[in-house]
Amino acid sequence: MKRTAAVVVALLVALSVIALGSALARDTGPSVGSGSGGPGERARYLRLDEGRSGTVAVSPGDKVEVWWRGPDGSDWSAPEVIDGGAGHYLIGTSVRLAGTTLAIRATYNTVAPWEDEVDEPGVATSVFVVCRPGSCVVSDHYEHVQEPPCRVGSCLTSRPTNKGVVQVPELSSDGGQVFFGATERGYVVWTRDGGLRNLAPVNLPAGSAPGAPMLAPDGTLRVVAGRAEDGACRLKLLTTPPVEASTSALRFTEQATTTAPTESGNCATTLEAFTSDQLLVHTDRAEPSYLVRVDDRWEATTKDPTGMVRYVPRPGRQAAGSTVRTGYWHWREVLTASPDGRRLVAQVHFPGQARWTEPVTVAVAPRGLRCFEIAPTSTPADEPFYVSMRCRSRPSPQAEWTYVGFHAVTEDGLTWASAFGDQLPTRVGEDLFFGGSPANRWTPEEGLRQAGPAVPENSRTFQVDDGTLVLVSAKADGNRCRLVVRVAEPPDTEWSAPLPNPDPFVPAGEQCRPVGQYDGRVVSLSFPTAVEWLPARVTRSNGHWVVTERRRAG
Repeated sequence: MKRTAAVVVALLVALSVIALGSALARDTGPSVGSGSGGPGERARYLRLDEGRSGTVAVSPGDKVEVWWRGPDGSDWSAPEVIDGGAGHYLIGTSVRLAGTTLAIRATYNTVAPWEDEVDEPGVATSVFVVCRPGSCVVSDHYEHVQEPPCRVGSCLTSRPTNKGVVQVPELSSDGGQVFFGATERGYVVWTRDGGLRNLAPVNLPAGSAPGAPMLAPDGTLRVVAGRAEDGACRLKLLTTPPVEASTSALRFTEQATTTAPTESGNCATTLEAFTSDQLLVHTDRAEPSYLVRVDDRWEATTKDPTGMVRYVPRPGRQAAGSTVRTGYWHWREVLTASPDGRRLVAQVHFPGQARWTEPVTVAVAPRGLRCFEIAPTSTPADEPFYVSMRCRSRPSPQAEWTYVGFHAVTEDGLTWASAFGDQLPTRVGEDLFFGGSPANRWTPEEGLRQAGPAVPENSRTFQVDDGTLVLVSAKADGNRCRLVVRVAEPPDTEWSAPLPNPDPFVPAGEQCRPVGQYDGRVVSLSFPTAVEWLPARVTRSNGHWVVTERRRAG
């Protein structure tokens, strides 16, 4: 079969990190998961930009496979298989896309990831892959790749500081030039005409802290070398001509200098930019330094050229000043922040744009709540995108805390809807369920809507896989606390009569509050102190909803 311009990558790995750098949308082609020899149902499919029908897919496994499919949606071609070779076990992948160029960094280790007890940590290596329609080129193994020295939460969350920072492939906007990283053999690059090669950097200043290089959209490389001087970091910007114009070496030329305060004296830098005329320089402080190019001349500025908002933390308000930046969500990035610990503000960056969207207030917590954390979606590849602000309250200093969440949901990054309820929503199949009073549910067909009958006081709701809602209420019964369980099956508008419950009372010492844990087709009624018991479960049996009896563990 002729391999056409569309490309799909099936990253069959145990741990994958995907950073998608070009416009993507869901792939709903007829051959996806249809037994036509494609990547399979377990893969996630995202269509490449420019109307091509190739996709990126991620599913469990131990190899990287690259598939092509024609723009007419025909069957997949036979895959290109990238294998690290005997003794090298695939640990993770990072992917970038631009035009019809796919760049992959695959990381390996000589110790298998399933081996728990080993005497030696193993040798970590990286393999670099570039795929164009019809073929892939693969490097050999590199042992040392310079990772961005991102610190103090000052960098992208797509390069998370709390989980380790990785150098991802960087592509020019047309996909004709790729920079993989600085290695023990020089800078690893790929160009459309020159292929994969190692180039030596020339004219980098000696004695400066190592800065992570960055490929700009126009194909030039930038490095900011930092040196501690008089209690500050002196930062020197150096750039190269486009990578495709370099044959054996990358010659850097100084363009500008600026200074930045330092908290530790460590002046290593990590760079970020949305266009070729801007540069954010991250050091060891929360706010980066900014450089912009005006009429071919670089100069420092105090204003963020990307338009990102940054709020000052407020003493006594945990969420005030918090900022969380997601990884890629269908080629977009989302920034959520709170200026005062009550308002939740969002900005979105769309690919190819020089700036973030204007900040928009997407949810507001009522007075009296103490909000302490901003929590964006944990599965950014899914629809919709949501962000939660977790809060708590109590009537007196001696009382127990009650935890709630305020949530904002968007499908396009421009229009938001909000909901109040449990601390975090639950993903049930393609639905997103927000327990609360009232309960809310997002579905692909209807968006965010109120779900089920009215929810009484001191109750919690849960959605199970078949769409049934389960209501668990806690009610005082003399000196004890009784759990009352009801259900509402679609399209019921009222709760059922209470279900018979063999163990209706909350264990002694527990608060009189409803409990429950969604577990697919059932809801488990588990209590923190009842560790010796297997919890009662709300489940369907012989066509009827029942509450099973709890049993002693073991």
